[in-house]
Amino acid sequence: MRYLHGEELNAIYDGYSFIPLYLGTQYMTSFAHFYNNEPHPKNHMVPHYGLFSKLYFSRYCKIAAGLSKKFTGFKKNYGPPFWHYNPRYDDLEHNEYLLRNGIDPEVTKFKGEH
Repeated sequence: MRYLHGEELNAIYDGYSFIPLYLGTQYMTSFAHFYNNEPHPKNHMVPHYGLFSKLYFSRYCKIAAGLSKKFTGFKKNYGPPFWHYNPRYDDLEHNEYLLRNGIDPEVTKFKGEH
């Protein structure tokens, strides 16, 4: 949308990936990492067994059920393109990922014509 409105493109994908790991019928943990396979700081914050793993499993099931309702409901404004994540990005000069990895913001700017 920023490109269509003639604004600067400022989205930087840091490669964050998240996957839930089901360890059984009642246990669950998660794994997350960045683009360069650097582990996310909250990686494995939930133990692989016990009460916290069970609570995480039930919480994640509730969240997944709620998301599925958004995409499978037959209401007028359900599902894509009506229901979507509206990201807001930092300006390139203040982007945490670029600053942390020492990348010059000028290198990432889009050079195409409008």
